[in-house]
Amino acid sequence: MKVQREQTQEEIIQALRHQVNELIEENRRLREQLARKEPAAKEQDAATDTSPPHLNAIRWIKAATGLSQERIGRLIGVTRQTINRWENGEPITDAKRRRLFEVRDVLERAVRRYDTPDKLIEWLDTPSREHGSTPAELLEAEEIDRARYLAVSTPSPGLAPVPQWVGQPIPEAFRKGAEHRQEALPPSNDDELFELYENEDEEWEELPNK
Repeated sequence: MKVQREQTQEEIIQALRHQVNELIEENRRLREQLARKEPAAKEQDAATDTSPPHLNAIRWIKAATGLSQERIGRLIGVTRQTINRWENGEPITDAKRRRLFEVRDVLERAVRRYDTPDKLIEWLDTPSREHGSTPAELLEAEEIDRARYLAVSTPSPGLAPVPQWVGQPIPEAFRKGAEHRQEALPPSNDDELFELYENEDEEWEELPNK
């Protein structure tokens, strides 16, 4: 009868390490296979997707931000009902299509730095240290270039926040063209003072020249 030798602690550890290494290698091979298949799957999905580009843009914004239809509509300048109608086949105007694509372009730039929906939403709703407006407010106001700048720029940590009064409108009285000319001193209507001034001039003229 053959007696099995009991493994030592060192042998058990070596065997476990071998198994772990095999699992790591298998996991690496699976990741490589998925990485090779992913581009092909995306190309196949793109080839079979017949949705209009504006609907793809809306779906992308939803997936990237997790925003509701109402908030997405505010960014584009439409109501939630309008987005519903687009998704149900109603045509979109050229102006709204351009604005939708501009909003997606800004968000695509921002998502490179804020790579999760939570981070992207935080960026959208955080006021800029330069002028106090949030990126979402700029998009709603159709200030696309300023929102795009915030998406690609990194504010300096030592930059002091701009005072609130900077963003306030200029009072009407101080706007160009609204100024009123006013003399420093109004003209005098004191006739008696004017007569004294004339008499003094006459007295100087009567003095003989020496």
